[in-house]
Amino acid sequence: MRNYLLIVAAIALLTGCKPKKCDTVTVTGNVLSGGDKVYFMHMKSSSLDNVGETYEAPIDTNGYFSIEIPVTAYTTGLINAGNYYHDFVISPTDHISLTINGDSIIYTGAGANKNTLNNLVQINNLGVNRAFMEMFSGKHTPESFVFFMGKYKFQRDSIINTFTATNSVDSNYINGYNSETQIMYCYALYRFPYVYIEQTGKTIEELALSEAYKYHTIYDLTSDEYIHNGFYVNIIMGAIHDAAYAKSMNDTLKTIDDYKLELIMNIPGLTREYIMAKFINNKIAFDQIVDSTVVASFKMLNPTTETMDYVDNSIAKYVKKQSYIGAILPDNVLALELEDTVGNKLTFGQLLDNNKGNVIYLDMWSLGCVPCRFAMPYSNQLKDELRGKSISFVYITVDKKRENLWGEVVKASMTDKNHYRFVDNMQSDLHKLFEIYWVPNYMIFDKSGKLVSYSAERPVNFETETLNNKLKEQLLELL
Repeated sequence: MRNYLLIVAAIALLTGCKPKKCDTVTVTGNVLSGGDKVYFMHMKSSSLDNVGETYEAPIDTNGYFSIEIPVTAYTTGLINAGNYYHDFVISPTDHISLTINGDSIIYTGAGANKNTLNNLVQINNLGVNRAFMEMFSGKHTPESFVFFMGKYKFQRDSIINTFTATNSVDSNYINGYNSETQIMYCYALYRFPYVYIEQTGKTIEELALSEAYKYHTIYDLTSDEYIHNGFYVNIIMGAIHDAAYAKSMNDTLKTIDDYKLELIMNIPGLTREYIMAKFINNKIAFDQIVDSTVVASFKMLNPTTETMDYVDNSIAKYVKKQSYIGAILPDNVLALELEDTVGNKLTFGQLLDNNKGNVIYLDMWSLGCVPCRFAMPYSNQLKDELRGKSISFVYITVDKKRENLWGEVVKASMTDKNHYRFVDNMQSDLHKLFEIYWVPNYMIFDKSGKLVSYSAERPVNFETETLNNKLKEQLLELL
């Protein structure tokens, strides 16, 4: 499941155009089955975008929709209609029409060919997620994984070469696709040994890796020609994390962040400033820390306007989010709509009011999220240990309404109490205000309904797979 793991007939839900020259692309279509709206999700035009913009297009009574999507450059994202998701790519000169019928989609008009090819790649299970799934499947040895990745790369190369032999495709798409193939191939061979030793308990030295693995280091992965590929920056960040984590395991003097910065500073070219900008953003998003020393080091790189604006915006958003700590949330957030297990509607504000007098530990999750489900037994353990205390454990899923949703929710969460779902899924004003792009995400509210944390501790310590006592202490301090 894509947990993103995410065109109004003329109204952009988030921010519309960024402050650069902006064109619009007209997208029209006919939906034969698949809900009352079409969502254009995670529309990203920069490798620094976290999740991109999201737009929605209402479907009329005849099944048609039309929307103008603001576009500054080659942009990638997803189309969501009903329970189905399709990859989507647009450029400023496109004018695309769609016919959507459940999991089937047909593209016509300017820009159709690259999307048809993209869909063909997904149908043949050759998207980048395929390599990740195989990497973590537990069924490969180092030798068999080299063979798989060679076959995977050959098949991706073959499908684009065969299609473009008889169809004209946007050069930006071809360059992006080929970059993605090369990045994924190199990264998978760089990453797999780390995955394998985690799965088997062996050491790198014991693996006797073949030559195929020996030419794939972090620095082999970096190339400024990929800098505008949205996939590239995240892949390099992942590789840096893996290497820094491995180094920090045997060092009590340096932290994993110390090693990350050392690795980043050794990256050549423009890639270094993009990765450092992303590192600063991630520290703000995950750790709620603005490291002034790192920001100063970043500025010494004489960064481009794009990366400097990105860092400045990250800090400004952090300051705004912090301003809500100790306060009642704004009216538009309190008015967002929830639904309970029997179909009753209520607002987020009403939920908080219903639990006034109790500290609220809010778990925002999804059935398709593995870490969410892994944390549930620990959440229940914590609830048992705090039984009798004025603490409410509240669960809000971002899953869409469907048959037996609540039965699955109760089974996965191991409780039938305090369950709700966001009517707007992950498009609510709460998600937008606090930039909640992922699940699980936890929040804490005090007894009067004021915000204590918008990115609270998880109930489980994932490293030790034990109850997170730091969270327990924090909840008790609020009583």
